[in-house]
Amino acid sequence: MKVFVTGASGFIGSHVVEQLVASGHTVTGLVRSSSAVEKVKALGATPIQGDFTNFELLRQSLSIMVSSANPNGFVKALEQDRAVISTICDVFVGTGKTFINSSGTLGNATADEFQRDNRDGHVKYSSAFKSGSHLNGVAEEGISTKEIAEFIGQKLGLETKSIAPADAEAHWGFLAVILQSGRSITSRYTREWTGWEPKGRSLFEDLEKYTF
Repeated sequence: MKVFVTGASGFIGSHVVEQLVASGHTVTGLVRSSSAVEKVKALGATPIQGDFTNFELLRQSLSIMVSSANPNGFVKALEQDRAVISTICDVFVGTGKTFINSSGTLGNATADEFQRDNRDGHVKYSSAFKSGSHLNGVAEEGISTKEIAEFIGQKLGLETKSIAPADAEAHWGFLAVILQSGRSITSRYTREWTGWEPKGRSLFEDLEKYTF
């Protein structure tokens, strides 16, 4: 299949590109910098230099599109993601083309971006080509934001403490709503439907090796 990947040189995108190429797919990768062009070439894909807010470029994407780009700034990312998703889905409706959006989750679950070396992630993406469903690729379930904060605090030798919900907005700003959402994510359906099983490091094994 012909696959168009945004953020093709990034943390998620580069591994997805590598494994899609290895699986025999023809991959075109959208990148922003000249150095990223060379990285995507080395992965066996065809790079296109540009920005994922170039809607005309995105409209010309191939039969399958995987969005893994992540602009700087949380609010900016949300606004641009919404615009990109709307643009692509409007064009893809009725064409039989597939759009796959990548995102992380904050709350009572691990974020897929924190997880492992990501080399098993292509299994989920390949399976999602014909899925039409929401597939979660979390390897571990039920890990709270508090546990993550305490682990990082211990690594840095810093005290961690809980604050009252009423004080959360003053401390965290717009992130307070997300951190208090209490979302619990499961990958049970992903595993049952695709046969996927995570093979990488656990979240805390990853954080143990991380340089803060």
